[in-house]
Amino acid sequence: MPLNVRAAVVHAPNEPFVIETLQLDGPGPGEVLIQVKSTGLCHSDLNAYEGKTPWAFPALLGHEAAGMVVECGPGVTQFKPGDRVIPFLIPFCGKCQYCHSPKTNLCVEGFNRLRPRESHFTLNGKPVSQLWGLGTFADYTVLPPDTIVKVRDDAPFDSIWPEIVDWYAGKKIDLDSLITHKLPLERIGEGFATMKSGESIRSVVIL
Repeated sequence: MPLNVRAAVVHAPNEPFVIETLQLDGPGPGEVLIQVKSTGLCHSDLNAYEGKTPWAFPALLGHEAAGMVVECGPGVTQFKPGDRVIPFLIPFCGKCQYCHSPKTNLCVEGFNRLRPRESHFTLNGKPVSQLWGLGTFADYTVLPPDTIVKVRDDAPFDSIWPEIVDWYAGKKIDLDSLITHKLPLERIGEGFATMKSGESIRSVVIL
């Protein structure tokens, strides 16, 4: 049975975000259901929001996030419920020539996911696209395991990125001072406005 989730949806470029209740299909084979705890606002999201990056609407934007595994679909063995994870844009398919080289950022599957594809989200029976297969402006999302990475259990949900989690948790670097705005999902539009005006350095939506 689909899960009802709270999400900030954009119905057309430059239109206000609307808080909707979307229906989310559970994880199928090789998929993971994640509860999104926080999600960052990025200029890449802004470009999609403004229509500068071609995308299908209505859309669920968002690709930088932190969350917790809720359920794993059949065949997923590298994660378990309760794991703290971070989604990332470029997957590691482990099959293409780039994933077997130092140039894993050029994974062929990554370029495939930069185009709209089948979404797990619907609104009143009609699909709502997931930006780049992620769609993190919702309190739950379903992702393939090759686009998430497990982080340490004490990593804070509002301040983590894959490359620097250990540095941050070990207090070797300061990220907190870079987060200038923390907002609830209902005020996500304000976060985009401050990002566009240059007022914010880093905005995070707490779900």
